[in-house]
Amino acid sequence: MKDDNFTAIIINPKDGNVIDFSYYWETTQTLINEGFRAVQLLTEGSRSRSEWQELWDAERASYVDCFRVFDLLDETDAEEYYYGHDCEA
Repeated sequence: MKDDNFTAIIINPKDGNVIDFSYYWETTQTLINEGFRAVQLLTEGSRSRSEWQELWDAERASYVDCFRVFDLLDETDAEEYYYGHDCEA
């Protein structure tokens, strides 16, 4: 993955504002693990844009604050994943 070049935007899930751009997968993964959302914009290399986005979505689905795994096919889980949720952990 280190040979891949890409650009992702980092979004604050609380207000939906873009807070930064990321050009490295390690940085993107770290920010996701801190609770931010990533949206893949551009990519070059071994993975397609949709493959990167699936990776970010899967990473964020196991949200670091509560380790809850969201079922994005379930309407309630998907809403809480995309628009935030209250952890009761």
